[in-house]
This record gives sequence, structure tokens and C-alpha cells, in this order.
Amino acid sequence: MSGSFRNVISINDKSAIEPLSNKELSIGITPGGFLFAIMDPNGLQCLSLEEHHFTNNDAKEELLESLIDFFSSHPLLSQTFQKVQLSYFSPHYVMIPESVYDPGNIESYYLFCAPMSDKHQVVADRLEAIGAFGIYAVPDQLTNFAGEKSRDFRIRHQASVLIDSVFTNQQEDEHKADVVLHIKPGHFEILLIHQQKLLCYKSYFCQVFDDVLYYLFYLLELYGMDANQKKLMLIGELQTDADEVAILKNFFPQVIFPNRNAKFKFSKLFSHFPEHYYYNLFNLVKCE
Repeated sequence: MSGSFRNVISINDKSAIEPLSNKELSIGITPGGFLFAIMDPNGLQCLSLEEHHFTNNDAKEELLESLIDFFSSHPLLSQTFQKVQLSYFSPHYVMIPESVYDPGNIESYYLFCAPMSDKHQVVADRLEAIGAFGIYAVPDQLTNFAGEKSRDFRIRHQASVLIDSVFTNQQEDEHKADVVLHIKPGHFEILLIHQQKLLCYKSYFCQVFDDVLYYLFYLLELYGMDANQKKLMLIGELQTDADEVAILKNFFPQVIFPNRNAKFKFSKLFSHFPEHYYYNLFNLVKCE
């Protein structure tokens, strides 16, 4: 099954990882691949990080099955943990204001906007930072896997983690932005913000950076926002001097990058990566 995945990053503090039974596992699953980190909750330290990209275009169900098989055979992920937190991306994500939300109607909310697949369960994430709930469907296979890794587990949608962490960090002046762009292999997400309120969240699949530009400026025009007067926060594994960043700087007067989650310490092995790398994965621990 490992032929379906290509390892692109591997950092492991082998002297500190064992035993895993008292460590926390954070996993992020995206359309382009997955990544995970092992945290020491006592020393508040990140001990391990791996990122893998998908190398085939199997059907979603087959890919998930291959992914879980890969997890089960991985020397680290095959073990049990004190706690497991997992973020999962699905293109169908429905937001409902807290003022009108009824927990008994989550399936109705979801089915009004998206189709329901077999062997999935509709769940809701509370978005405390904006006073809303994010509703989506989680595959039973994924829930069962997380439960096998730890009795204390939580699954959240990638959008929920992104929205909550961005709006929590917006309280700090250096993190305030009007537009947030989160780019990952194969897809990207856009948040438009006005006066500390969420105007719009959208996610799109993409093949080239031109796709990102097209939908970004489409939404800016739709909401009457002028890029020349807005601050852009860029999230994703892009170097600050990358060509894509240079292009965005031609349109936005300020392009900023968020800092790493200050809750955890990182060994010198992580000094090779800019602090804005793996933003969602490291902020998954904030969503408690």
C-alpha cells in the first residue's frame, strides 16, 4: 500500500518519542496527502513530523482504505496514543450561525446543501471564535481508526481548525488580515474578513497557481474588495521568496505569514522550515 504515498518530509526525535502511550498524535488529511505530528503534552514539545503526498488518483473510498492500511503498518502510527486529534478535509462543509443552530437538525442542514455518502456520519464542529457551527460528513472508517489509536480522540474539519485559529490569532495586531489564503497540494481555501467578522469561506481544487488567482480575485470582486487596499495572510508550505508569493505581492500591499503555534517547543530540526509551515496541523491542538 505504501506505493500510493510519497514521503516528502520526515523529522523524528527518536530519543524522545518512546513510549508513545503518553504522547499526543495530530493528523491532517487533505486531498493531496496527509501529515502528522507527535507531541509531548508534558514537555509541550513537538517530537516528530512526517508529510506524505498521494501518488495516484484512486477513488476517494479506495484512497481512504489505502491510507488507513498505511497508517496501520506505519511503525509509529500503528501504536496507541494518549490522545489523537485529526483534521479531515471534505469539499462539502456547511456553516450555520449559533443563534439558529439546532443539534437535532444537523443531517437536514447538511443534506440541504450536499449529498450523503454511505458509511458516513454527519457531525458538527463548534466554531467558538465566530459563533457558528461547521457541519460535514466523516467516513466511518476514519472514526473507527481514530478510536483504535486512542480512547481520547477528536476529529475536526480542516476548515474548522483554520477558521478558529485564524480568528483567535486575529486578536494580535501582527496577525490581523482581510484575506487569508491557505494553499496545500491539490486544493486551497480562502477566507474573506471584514471588521473581524467572516464574510466568506470557500475551498477549491486546483492544478496550477493560476487557478488560485482566478478564484481569489473572483471572490474579491464578488464581495467588493480591492486587493490594493487589503492585507493578505498566506498560509501553506511556500517559501517567502517563492514565485507565487512574488505574484501576490504585486496585488496586495501587505503579504504576511503567521507564526508557529507558541504553545509548543520545537527542536533545532525544525529550524529548516519557516514558522508558517504546517500552520493547520500545529494549531489543531488549540481546538479543544
